[in-house]
Amino acid sequence: MKHSRCLNIFVTIISFVLSFQARGQEVHEVGLQGGASTYLGDFNHINILKSPSFYGGAFYRRLLSDYSCIRISAGAGTLSGSSKNRDGFLPSIPPDIEFHQLYFNLDVKYEVNFIPFNPLKAKDDFFSPYLFVGMGCYFYDGTFVPAIPFGAGVKLAASPRLTMGVELQFSKTFYDKLDGYANLTSSKSVFINNDWFVFYGLVVSYRLKLGQKTCPAYL
Repeated sequence: MKHSRCLNIFVTIISFVLSFQARGQEVHEVGLQGGASTYLGDFNHINILKSPSFYGGAFYRRLLSDYSCIRISAGAGTLSGSSKNRDGFLPSIPPDIEFHQLYFNLDVKYEVNFIPFNPLKAKDDFFSPYLFVGMGCYFYDGTFVPAIPFGAGVKLAASPRLTMGVELQFSKTFYDKLDGYANLTSSKSVFINNDWFVFYGLVVSYRLKLGQKTCPAYL
């Protein structure tokens, strides 16, 4: 029941985004992202550089203005970790726990630029830091895990249509067994106790030639 409800929410949001009419504008982007996937939880509290694994994905951007857009992303990666060399005491834990698990994810995010970004319209609008937040779902070890993705990045126009950038994303889950261990000391603490997915890496996108023709001076 929860799985179908989550799917229905995603379908509704995606249908709403795609229903916008792109009259007179070129507002559609497709892209790829790749980099490292890491985990934060009972065995690793703050070090996002610990036990990195590969993550890759694709996304669609629907540009709303020079300051904002909606982004729909899907991807796959692996999550690795170990209870060895952990900081602090954990009750009822076996001597060693190690995990290396494949996962898939789907999310929808709202992205906001700090400064206007539209290299098709103005040559000066070629760079911007940005923030994003949204909702997502991970399929991990046979379980659908809901999450809240958020993070920041920097984008740079390599050409009027090609955008490159770097990004850091945290995904706060509502699940406490990504590492195979459920912390018994604060089982009622949803925000403190549950585990996190982390992604950092490169993002590349291309603006499609759909809609209004752009002035040749910017092509």
